[in-house]
Amino acid sequence: MSSKINQTITVLQTSKKIFSTVWNVSSSLLILKIVLALFVGFFPILNVFITKEMIDQAVLTIQHESESAALFYFWLAVQAIAYLILLGMNAWERTVSTALELKVRLYYDKTIAEKASKLSLIHFESSDYYDKFSRVRLGITDKALQILTAIVRIIQSLVTISGFSVLLFSFHWIMGVAMILFVIPSLWLNIFIGKQRYMQMFVQTPITRKLNYLSYLLMDRAAAKELRVFQIQSYLIHKLKFLYKRNAQEKIALEKKVAYTSFGVDGVANVLLYIGIGFLLWVSSAGSMTVGYFVSLVQAMTSTQSLLQQKALQISALYESSLYFSNFDEFMNMQEHSSSNATRKFPSVLQKGIHIQNLSFSYPHQPDKKVLNDISFVIRPGEKIAIVGENGAGKSTLIKCLLGLYAPTEGNILFDDTLINEIEPNDLGRHVTATFQDFATYQLTVRENIGIGDIEHLNDDNRILEAARKGGAYDIIRQLKHGLDSELGFEFHGGIELSQGQWQKIAISRSFLREAPILVLDEPTSSLDPLAEAKVFERCLSLARDKTAIFISHRLGSCRMMDRIIVLKDGFVAEQGSHDQLIHINGEYAKMFQSQAKWYADSSIAI
Repeated sequence: MSSKINQTITVLQTSKKIFSTVWNVSSSLLILKIVLALFVGFFPILNVFITKEMIDQAVLTIQHESESAALFYFWLAVQAIAYLILLGMNAWERTVSTALELKVRLYYDKTIAEKASKLSLIHFESSDYYDKFSRVRLGITDKALQILTAIVRIIQSLVTISGFSVLLFSFHWIMGVAMILFVIPSLWLNIFIGKQRYMQMFVQTPITRKLNYLSYLLMDRAAAKELRVFQIQSYLIHKLKFLYKRNAQEKIALEKKVAYTSFGVDGVANVLLYIGIGFLLWVSSAGSMTVGYFVSLVQAMTSTQSLLQQKALQISALYESSLYFSNFDEFMNMQEHSSSNATRKFPSVLQKGIHIQNLSFSYPHQPDKKVLNDISFVIRPGEKIAIVGENGAGKSTLIKCLLGLYAPTEGNILFDDTLINEIEPNDLGRHVTATFQDFATYQLTVRENIGIGDIEHLNDDNRILEAARKGGAYDIIRQLKHGLDSELGFEFHGGIELSQGQWQKIAISRSFLREAPILVLDEPTSSLDPLAEAKVFERCLSLARDKTAIFISHRLGSCRMMDRIIVLKDGFVAEQGSHDQLIHINGEYAKMFQSQAKWYADSSIAI
């Protein structure tokens, strides 16, 4: 009993949310949809009444009652007109439903996209997030529309069923009660099926995501070269087939179970229907019923049973879709990037610098492994520092903490005397600019690729071109036929693909568009040759003369230009100082530098 109550509560709560959402999206279209549905629901009752009169008049006409022919044609005309009105109502209702569907679809797609853009970046480091995101994207808008449609159809059918029930009860109370009882097994079955299908979807989400990834990989341009060189297409296709069959077998097993159970339940319901029709004929054999009345009762019985079975399906669909909406609610309740209490402004001018105090960080899925461990140092205003270390030392994680993208597990980061988690996120964003090693290659125009660095200046050609000069992309733009309005990438028609090095220059130019006092370059030049990287670093240092600049690079030769170098090892600060100081103490930095230097004949070339 408690299970049924919980199911009912789930359906009612979700239905209320959907109705509230759709009402806010377009109350006028929702009202019109319901009104049209109610009118359409009245037509089957009217049709039964018309059919009764037509048949009775047809029988009388066949029995040579001449005055009955005119009445027959009258009711025939009424039925034709009613049918045309019904067609018009249905067409109008479909148009209204389409308009409402588009508005609701936009609302949910926009809501999910906005939520995803606000989520803490740490979520993107977990497979659980991608499972949740996959579930919430798995037709959540369709589920919302299914719930809305099911509710409207149930309301519509209640009008029809009420009319039919009155007709059946007027003949014999047993007929009315029997029709209602027919639906109970079907309702139970379909709710059970809906729950089983939802649970199957939930369990299969990780494999479904992997199937989608493998399909994407086999068609992805970036992976195409390696797939062909290493000839692994067959392996990936075999893996795809194996996972697909695994999912398919589970689905087929469930559908077999559903089919056998449905056959039994629906078979019993239909046998009971035919017994009811036999009972109807037996009761009417006394001769007190017209042929039209008999036919109308049979029509009411069959229609009621069909409608009740449809309602059972729709109610179970309501329950199933409500279960899907728990995923939507879970997704919408995920922790966002910023705290609502973060209202302080970023210091107008850094006076004391950036203070990192006993900073530690662990990923949620690996709480016992510290990527950063009790780090403390100060970046003075206007200082140019380099952060170096082997892969996995924690360099990029440290940068993400400094930019407010990750919340430290322990410790504090202060800009002057203001804690980073107290600074309003948008204001923090306006005072920092960055280019990352895994920078995005937007399949958009050059203008947009650079302009999104400071969207307010998207149409300021002079400022965008100046940023391109700073980032080294100006010569690339000059060679493009449509200049700033040239489409980049092969994703869309007319797009021009760039080399990785050219894309990097576009990305660096993007960071220079924003006039921010803090500049971060997280290995953005990894695809450039050493000389090109040295030129980028020299240019950045020159342009960042009045800025606080933080650089990460694997090529330690470029670090000689920095005021200070911070060496990370296994999440700790192993050393810090200038290039000469670190070479002199002959520690971690000196070992890494000497290891790289042996590959270059001319030590004057930046490494």
